[in-house]
Amino acid sequence: MEEAVKNHLHIENVIFDAFVRNDWNKEIFDKMLPEYKVIFFELSTEKAKERLLGRMFDKETGETFPAGTTINPKNGNTLIKRDDDKDENAILKRIEEFETKTLPIVEIQKQENRVIAINANQAIENVFEEMITKL
Repeated sequence: MEEAVKNHLHIENVIFDAFVRNDWNKEIFDKMLPEYKVIFFELSTEKAKERLLGRMFDKETGETFPAGTTINPKNGNTLIKRDDDKDENAILKRIEEFETKTLPIVEIQKQENRVIAINANQAIENVFEEMITKL
């Protein structure tokens, strides 16, 4: 984690996807990027489960796409289901881990005024617009 942050310190605006997840990540970000912000997508458990069960994946590029997408529009690759998205129980376990390990960190960051909250329960296009507006 420290190496990844260090390799990007020279870039003015960087998004680290899926971080800060735990105390250790927060400690690194606090030390190395003291002015960082967190984009937090507020999403109900049901909507998260629905999106993850429908999510498609380009094995070659690593990109993910919403339910109903079968072809990567950028390169024509056929999309597949990710192994970790195929099973509802596995998804619920990931959500539970997020709620027990990551949400407490987010609550601390909210108190530190680091969190930019986005309503992710709305249509994906609206989520994007809200994120652009708030950023």
